[in-house]
Amino acid sequence: METSVKTDTSIVERKDVLNFDQTKILYIEDNEDNLSLVKQLLELRPNVRLMSTAYGNKGIQMADKSHPDLILLDLNLPDMNGDEVVEILKKQPSTQDIPICILSADAQRSQITRLKSMGVADYLVKPLDIAQFLAVIDQLASSGKSSGAAEGTP
Repeated sequence: METSVKTDTSIVERKDVLNFDQTKILYIEDNEDNLSLVKQLLELRPNVRLMSTAYGNKGIQMADKSHPDLILLDLNLPDMNGDEVVEILKKQPSTQDIPICILSADAQRSQITRLKSMGVADYLVKPLDIAQFLAVIDQLASSGKSSGAAEGTP
């Protein structure tokens, strides 16, 4: 099946947006198709290094150890709920300032509001709008670097 996606090419083609040495993004997602899509989209940002895991607990450990500039998080994980991941990350001093963006098919306004009140920086609904996804990545990864989320890393 072939799909056609209309995008704002000015956003999609901006490879210079994150012109830092390297931007680290952690994606906690158990669906291989979703992970593959995000990998393909992030190829439009050549200085982004994507790390991933399918498990919430492993994602928490990876965030604590590698201090990514941004965390992308699915809510339905095999070992724990994404809400729990957010709660733990926001309580740990080493990860509390890392921006978190939820990627979920759940578009309920109450869910979005609740998670944003827990400290989530943004919430994108699947299927992803490519231009919106890249704009959010550019903005949040930059804010993660400026907030010191990657402090202590080379």
